[in-house]
Amino acid sequence: GLFGLTIISIIVFFIGNIYVQLSILVISSIFVSFVEPLQETFFFKKVSHFNQKRFLPIFSTGADAGNFVGKFTIAGFLFFLPNKFAYLVCAILMLIFAIISLKIKD
Repeated sequence: GLFGLTIISIIVFFIGNIYVQLSILVISSIFVSFVEPLQETFFFKKVSHFNQKRFLPIFSTGADAGNFVGKFTIAGFLFFLPNKFAYLVCAILMLIFAIISLKIKD
């Protein structure tokens, strides 16, 4: 999922037409649907039943905090660079997190 999003972000970086960019970004929601269900499944698989009640609020808040930080990171880049560089920054960040997620051991 993350590698697909990385490739789409790089493709969008090289396309100049905003309507084509938006169309490709709508198609990228397919890759997001691959990533979303895995988060909670992995959490409940790794955390014991006793600790689920303890760590679930922290886990749930982490997604919202990541959304907040991600939006402000991209906004910071948009403040200094043209909008097409936001796609490149997203691609680099997604590639980093894809590599990190591949190194997680079961």
